[in-house]
Amino acid sequence: MKNKIKSCSFALLFLLCSCGAPRIDEKHAASVLKDKLSIPGNVSAQKLKGGLSSAMLFIATDGLKKFVVRFIKHRYQKSREKEIYNLKIASNEGYGPQIYFADPSRGIVIMEYLAGKTISYQDLQSDQLYVALAHLLQKIHQGQAFKDSGYNVFKR
Repeated sequence: MKNKIKSCSFALLFLLCSCGAPRIDEKHAASVLKDKLSIPGNVSAQKLKGGLSSAMLFIATDGLKKFVVRFIKHRYQKSREKEIYNLKIASNEGYGPQIYFADPSRGIVIMEYLAGKTISYQDLQSDQLYVALAHLLQKIHQGQAFKDSGYNVFKR
């Protein structure tokens, strides 16, 4: 009898906790993009895989332009605020994707989609690549400071 009560209690608790939170999937990402950027017509989304963060990423498009919809999974709002603050710095300084919408309380960011570029062997032999990287690093180090994220890539 105790086990039945425990399992019923757990099931009820699970239902109560999951009812208010939307399921984060392709449909939800497309809906968020459409709603937050007031995009008319159809919007579709596809989950992106990989990356080092725990964020859920989706590439979404209205058929004309591509966006990334990012759902930050930090439990604490202060952590989401720091992450969004840092994303906005990179965007405003010109070395990160443009931020179109950000909501730290819900952990949602809609940003520009930047297509990746493969660096060829010839690129590695060119001084232009290293000069461009040096200018980018100089821009990053002379720009506005990031808030401490608590993440250290060298320790990881």
